[in-house]
Amino acid sequence: MAKRILIYANCQGLVVAKAVRAHPDLATTDIRIVENYKDDPAVQEVAASCDLVLAQMVHGEKFRKRFAAIVSALPPDARTVRFPAMHASHLWPQFFQDYTVKPEPGYKHGRFPWGDKLLINLVRQGGSKAAILEQYLAANLAEKFDLKGLYRLALGGMQQLETECDVAISDIYAQNIFERQTFFSPYHAANYIVNAISNRMFAALGLRTLQDDELPQGNLLRDAELPIHRSVAAFFGVKFIHPDTTYLSRAGTQVSERELCSEYIDWLLQRQAQAAQPATVTA
Repeated sequence: MAKRILIYANCQGLVVAKAVRAHPDLATTDIRIVENYKDDPAVQEVAASCDLVLAQMVHGEKFRKRFAAIVSALPPDARTVRFPAMHASHLWPQFFQDYTVKPEPGYKHGRFPWGDKLLINLVRQGGSKAAILEQYLAANLAEKFDLKGLYRLALGGMQQLETECDVAISDIYAQNIFERQTFFSPYHAANYIVNAISNRMFAALGLRTLQDDELPQGNLLRDAELPIHRSVAAFFGVKFIHPDTTYLSRAGTQVSERELCSEYIDWLLQRQAQAAQPATVTA
């Protein structure tokens, strides 16, 4: 089979790579992983010696140009199998990736790399921590966000990408997204759904699919979990969220939605107090 494989994908490519390494027909292959959301001129050199590219397709002209450059650099007999990017942003409509957060000891990306717009606004408005927390937990996010529209965008965007892919995943996604935990944060997916993509790519290559016990175990991308707001869970009828549901914090502990929000409020108040302090002038 292939001697060198390029996996051009987002973080989900780490799970794909593990499945590839587990396949008996590909186990001795040289596997290179390159992130598909970054400009990396070196990827064309890697592609020039590849027999196979597993490419996760995403929207956007910048990606199209980068991917076209990879394809043009491939040897004439190289194969390409394309699969779609997927996300679940509709489950966390109030969150955004906060690039202002700095690393802290023990936290490579800081304690809260995902910002919560609703909680940030409530903290800025002032009031006691207890009042802020209760107001947040009682909020109805279906009144603040078009949740149905956000889900249509997530699923529809995936289905649109599938028109230019060799394998699809939107059928499994749609069947499971509200039935079982499929994502831990907007892009960090559970192994089971990425494993399904890997098996469909193996089938597209004419290889046998792997049994469950041969595929990557555990959840490689479960480094931390974002809490799904109770009103969002209620709106979508999410079956895996219960009153006693806990989430994996970046400290490695299991905490409730209330506990995690309380910690985030403390952190926001601390940042707010630090920003209000006058700058120190040294001679």
